[in-house]
Amino acid sequence: SVCQGPISCSPGAAFSFQRNPTGGWTELPPMLAGDREDQDLFGVCVDASISSSGTFAAVGAPWEDTLGEDAGAVYVFELVQQQWIERAKLTAFDGAANDQFGGSLTIDRGTLVVGAPNADAPGANSGAAYVFRLSAGSWNFTTKLTAAGGQAGDRFGRYLDLDGDVLAVSSPERPQVPAPGEGAVYVYRQQP
Repeated sequence: SVCQGPISCSPGAAFSFQRNPTGGWTELPPMLAGDREDQDLFGVCVDASISSSGTFAAVGAPWEDTLGEDAGAVYVFELVQQQWIERAKLTAFDGAANDQFGGSLTIDRGTLVVGAPNADAPGANSGAAYVFRLSAGSWNFTTKLTAAGGQAGDRFGRYLDLDGDVLAVSSPERPQVPAPGEGAVYVYRQQP
């Protein structure tokens, strides 16, 4: 395919830096998807988390095409002896073309939440967020979140933030009364 406009044809990479004990920063080797292809938008969003389970980074590639054109994927890396090792490639169990799974993500202490703002249930581009948990070294799908009363075009999951057991999910085009299209934020608390 031919690249046009501001979109890069390169497969993309994610870069990280580690703070030195004496000050300053050291660049670590880049994170590269093992099956990277041009125009996947690998690296459009990145988040990292340090916990007792290890240091992990998640990298979104919302135009990845395994489940259909621009269905999307997320790659999870673990930092081992100053090297990023790819541990998982995650896709939505019900992924479809143009969902853009991995267009947003957040990771914290063994929980990863991935947005698919163009997912089509219950309506076109209503959006969804998928929750994965780290267990015995594997990232496993646990829950699919959608907005209560979600409608076509809401784009639920466009932005995400996870802090401990509290998750905030935006739905920037959710109609509100009296001003349509003002958006909404949904807040969830993770059960133990």
